[in-house]
This record gives sequence, structure tokens and C-alpha cells, in this order.
Amino acid sequence: MGLPIVMVSQEEDDFCGDLAGVFSANQRFAPWQTNHVICCPDELMDDCAGWMGYGGCKKEYSHCICRVKPDEIVSGVEILLQ
Repeated sequence: MGLPIVMVSQEEDDFCGDLAGVFSANQRFAPWQTNHVICCPDELMDDCAGWMGYGGCKKEYSHCICRVKPDEIVSGVEILLQ
């Protein structure tokens, strides 16, 4: 096993439902063979909400990922330190 990883994502936790393996970076590029926590926004912002495209967020700058709260990331680290 490698180092534990906290991944911060721009996608909603349930992004794409049944098509997650196709469009979801969380599914396709999640940390492999190591303990990990993926921190996601509760919902996508503005015109990204309901958009079915690769990665979830359609902006070219930090947008939906900014909805992940710092305390959620700290909680992810605490989970992995247990």
C-alpha cells in the first residue's frame, strides 16, 4: 500500500450516476491500491449543475472545486490518520 491520499474533486459525489465510469474523473482516476478519501462539493455551481460532461465542471478555472470546504479536507485527513 502506498501513502494515504486526500483527493479534492470538482465533481459531485454522485456525478453521472450509472455513467460514472465514462465521465467521472473520481471513478477513472481515483487513487489506486491505497487508502483514500475523495472530498467533493455538495453540488455543482451555476451552469455546471445538470451538465453531463467529463469532469463535471465546464469552466477553465477553479470553479466547482471551490465549493469543497476546508474543514471537509481536514476531516478527510483525520479519517486517514486513524
